[in-house]
Amino acid sequence: MKTALVTMLLLAAPTVDWSRCSDSLADLKTKVENASQASRAVERAEEEVTEAKDSLRLCRSYSEDNCKFKEGELEDAQDDYRRKVDDFRSELSSVTISEEVSVSASCRAEVPALADCLALRRFRGRAKKEVLDSLCSSLMSPENCRKCLAI
Repeated sequence: MKTALVTMLLLAAPTVDWSRCSDSLADLKTKVENASQASRAVERAEEEVTEAKDSLRLCRSYSEDNCKFKEGELEDAQDDYRRKVDDFRSELSSVTISEEVSVSASCRAEVPALADCLALRRFRGRAKKEVLDSLCSSLMSPENCRKCLAI
């Protein structure tokens, strides 16, 4: 009898929209990967600036007046570096801590705590509805509360 009751409660537990949670996490993963790639591009651009500076320094140490080409290479490398930094900042701004938290919260909100739900259901009929609703809303989202208590 007890097994049948637990099975019935489990089957009546609120359903979870895993696809929404999965989509949110996949979107966040894409944004993080883009920011990571942009970071590597900045690193490569920084190396190119260092190489251009070294090349210009060498040119100046061996030649007094024929380093215009090397100066142009350095300016181009610095411009590219600034563009890559701007790209990185743009990608990074799409990945914010608040977004990570909201994704995490939305996924948690999709999964009502089964133990809490089962405990709340045990008190239905024994506790006042207002007390039960208040306790439920402190444990899970209003939508999941309605699902949990709606047997």
